[in-house]
Amino acid sequence: MSALPRFEPATYEDILAVLPHTTAELINGELYTQARPKARHNRLNRLISRSLTSEGEDGDDPEGWVVVQETELHLGQPDPRSLVLVPDLCGWRKERAPDLDAESITVTPDWVCEILSPTTERHDRLRKMDQYAGLGVSWAWLVNPMVDLLEVYQLQAGLWVRVQTGGPDDELDVLPFGLRARLGRWFRRS
Repeated sequence: MSALPRFEPATYEDILAVLPHTTAELINGELYTQARPKARHNRLNRLISRSLTSEGEDGDDPEGWVVVQETELHLGQPDPRSLVLVPDLCGWRKERAPDLDAESITVTPDWVCEILSPTTERHDRLRKMDQYAGLGVSWAWLVNPMVDLLEVYQLQAGLWVRVQTGGPDDELDVLPFGLRARLGRWFRRS
């Protein structure tokens, strides 16, 4: 009789062993890795960040919010390092904001934004959105540059409800911030 191979769940030490310039996440004991985002993705991330400021420039966070880019979140219970997520952007209402200088961020964000790519869309839409809902994240954005689309979701009774969409021809008061954003700036290809 031969023994079946024993599954050892991935740990935070596996994240630390990942090659540089790789994003690593830990969900339900599985390690997920992907190459760092490409230039177009980074540009879109920066443009969205700028749109959230009151002046539309680098600088202050949206009024009442603290927003950060590509921050490693340790959100597992009881061990925070058992669930590690890296959203493209995330934010907290100022009264709930974590210490951004802390060794690790263990406060669930109020808002997350995932910029989709052909290699990450399934992971972001399924695995990560399910995790965000289970953690009680109130708002999520999925931004799809392949089809020039912003989808805004609100968590209602534990389920994601799409409450707003927009594309390059739209100017929206984007939820939950209520700031006016010209989406054509995000999706321009030149």
